[in-house]
Amino acid sequence: MPKCLNNPKKSYKGTEPSPKGLGYCAGGMKVGEKKKGKDGKLWIVKKVKNGSKRWIKERMKTDKKVKVKKIVKYKYNLKYNFKPSKKDKEIIQNSFSYGVHQDILKLLNIPINKNKMDIFQGVVTMENISKKEIENIIKKLKEKDFQNKIIKLITKKIPKSLIDDYQGRVGNVDKKVIEEAVRKFINEKYNRLSIFDFDISYLYNSKGKDWTALTDTSPREIIMENIYLILTQKKKIETEFFKFFPVK
Repeated sequence: MPKCLNNPKKSYKGTEPSPKGLGYCAGGMKVGEKKKGKDGKLWIVKKVKNGSKRWIKERMKTDKKVKVKKIVKYKYNLKYNFKPSKKDKEIIQNSFSYGVHQDILKLLNIPINKNKMDIFQGVVTMENISKKEIENIIKKLKEKDFQNKIIKLITKKIPKSLIDDYQGRVGNVDKKVIEEAVRKFINEKYNRLSIFDFDISYLYNSKGKDWTALTDTSPREIIMENIYLILTQKKKIETEFFKFFPVK
């Protein structure tokens, strides 16, 4: 057998995977010295229990098990429950001055009084509606059966056409992300204004079949912000939103 290059007193076979297979015996090396073995791996000289030195394959960092941080998918815990703030109540009150569709009055069992109301093309305007009347309307909107009636229609399956529309605007985003963003939009609108929100009213009157109103500028921007929050798992909109994808 050939003699070791660094220690003529020792020999090697040439088949060893360690540097010994290349002619470098551990006994002729310093403890801690490293050298590439015949197997192409890095080896290190270490002293074993009996005091002799041995080639030990060095454990590479890449060999270690790396703990992968689990990515938690952001999903909103949506609860549909109409609870208007003081400001929301004022919006509902003012909506009678701007005009409320007569279908809403019919839904609320509010009789049309031509002495107090003006009606034009199905839109009813009413000046000086009292706070007491508004409180009665809100009380009606909070009734469980009444809420369920609206929620049943506004939580129907989102049509593929709406998903496709948003995928065309923000890229090939997972449809589940878009669905969640749309649901969040509807949820927040309903919880604030119920049927007095235009988009909720539009959905309700179409019996949950027509979702085209959600592609208009105002709802579209909010829904796209929701998509951004889900994808980035952020809690609020930052300036990078506009770099993430432009609002078309």
